[in-house]
Amino acid sequence: MTPPTTTRPADRSWLLIVTAAVVLTAFYYLTRADVVGVTGAGRDWTPMTSRPLPVWGHFAASAVLLGVIPVFVARAIGLRSPDIGLGLGNVRLGLALLAAGIPLAVLAG
Repeated sequence: MTPPTTTRPADRSWLLIVTAAVVLTAFYYLTRADVVGVTGAGRDWTPMTSRPLPVWGHFAASAVLLGVIPVFVARAIGLRSPDIGLGLGNVRLGLALLAAGIPLAVLAG
């Protein structure tokens, strides 16, 4: 009698790491609300990033690059929302910490 063979799905978690590297690089260089650059020996300014975006464009691009794309890739490789930390968690503990944290935040100013 032969033991049953179980095939495990291929581990594609490396896709999340590559996605994170790509979207963070794109966020840093392409979707800035300011310009990062260097000065040369002749005191000339050379920008290293693309032209600055308006604030609304920066926020919209950051939501897509840092939120939507990684979640889409995680779902595409078969991960559920709780697997990537987007579950509800311990609701009672969360509410207790929130109830304790709000007065502290108000006191801190």
